[in-house]
Amino acid sequence: MDIIKKIYEELGTYILPLNIINGVLANKSSDAKKSFLKRACQKGDLVRVQKGLYLVGDKNRNNHYNSFVIANYMVCPSYVSLESALSFYGLIPEAVYTTTSVTTKIGSEIKTTVGQYSFSYLKTDYFNFGFYQIKEGEHKYLIATPLKALMDYIVLKKKEYKSVDNLEADLRFDFDEFLTYKKFVNIEAINEMLAQYKSYRLQVILKDMRKRL
Repeated sequence: MDIIKKIYEELGTYILPLNIINGVLANKSSDAKKSFLKRACQKGDLVRVQKGLYLVGDKNRNNHYNSFVIANYMVCPSYVSLESALSFYGLIPEAVYTTTSVTTKIGSEIKTTVGQYSFSYLKTDYFNFGFYQIKEGEHKYLIATPLKALMDYIVLKKKEYKSVDNLEADLRFDFDEFLTYKKFVNIEAINEMLAQYKSYRLQVILKDMRKRL
């Protein structure tokens, strides 16, 4: 459908929330809008991810889908973290087949035609820091820094590491690779985390990391 290609080219994104599509179809009736969406999905011009969220179909876009971008749109606010972020940075060896994010909303597991997504609840005090936006061509998404992804993991999995050695053994965590991310892993960043996390178990592992910098 030419209208889908036009939207994609004008917006520069293959992710189309329903309000954007409805805005383009503003002159059509409610029934006509529903009929349009149904036909577009049947023909593969659109891919329905969940209620209110669609993707431009293969034939009308230039790039592959990015699961991190999709995750950001599926639940808002959220950012990619935990295993997905740790794997993205090359800090754990296991392949991660579910895109993992944290959010201040109720946690959820969502299976879609374009992958499986997990959203873990993180209280606001622990959510509002430690992430940034990555831009790769038309892809833009929010992701935790290496340090914040690790801390989110420790917090949500209720891990208790007495030292970096414990961390490396349990998670097969690559601490040497971790240290290469100097923009995010440094004395100042760890001190900021120590100010945020008052829990004894979190303070212990952060202080041991700081000793090794």
